Amino acid sequence: MNRERIEMIDQLARRHAASLILYARQWSNQPEDDVQEALLDLMRSDPWPDRPEAWLFGATRHRALNRLRSRRRRERHEEAAASSAANWFVADPTARLQAEEVGLLLERLELPLREAVILRMWGNLTYAEIGRLTQASASTACRRFEEAIDLLRQWSGSAEPTMDERPTGTALDRSVREYLTTRPEHPDQNDARKP
Repeated sequence: MNRERIEMIDQLARRHAASLILYARQWSNQPEDDVQEALLDLMRSDPWPDRPEAWLFGATRHRALNRLRSRRRRERHEEAAASSAANWFVADPTARLQAEEVGLLLERLELPLREAVILRMWGNLTYAEIGRLTQASASTACRRFEEAIDLLRQWSGSAEPTMDERPTGTALDRSVREYLTTRPEHPDQNDARKP
C-alpha cells in the first residue's frame, strides 16, 4: 500500500465521514462500521475509482444494505433500520428548527426521497451520481430531490427555518434552508453541483 493512497483515503474520511454515516444510517444500525468497511474496500480497490467520493457512497450503501438484509433475516419482526435512528443530528438549542425535528421530517419522507436529499445535500453528489446509486435516471433523482424539498418545506411550517450546520453540528445545511424557503423555477440538471 503506497503512502499517497493512504493519505488520499485519510483526507476522504475526514471530509466525508459524517455524510457517509448519515447516509448509511438510513438502513443500518451500525453506520460507522459500514463507513469504515467501505473505506477499507477503497484502500484495497484496484483500479482506483475516477470519483472516489461517489464510489464511497456506493460502497457504504452496499455495506449498509447487506447489514440490513442480515439483520432482517435474524430479526424478521423489527422495522427497517432507518426507523431505528431517532437522533440523526446533534441538537443546537439556539436553532429554531431543532435537529430532532429535522430528523423526524426526514424520517417522514419515503426512502427514495430521503435518500436523494441526503446524497445531494451531504454527499454533494450530482443527480447523475445519485441516479446511478439508486438505479434511476438523473432526471428521476432530480425530481425526487425537488419533491422531497417541497414536502420538507410544507411540513416544516416555517417561513425561514434555521438549519445552518452539517450533520456533525445541528441540522440541515444552508442550502436546504434556501430550498425550503425558495425553490428555483427551472433547476439546471446539467449543472448538478448547484443545489
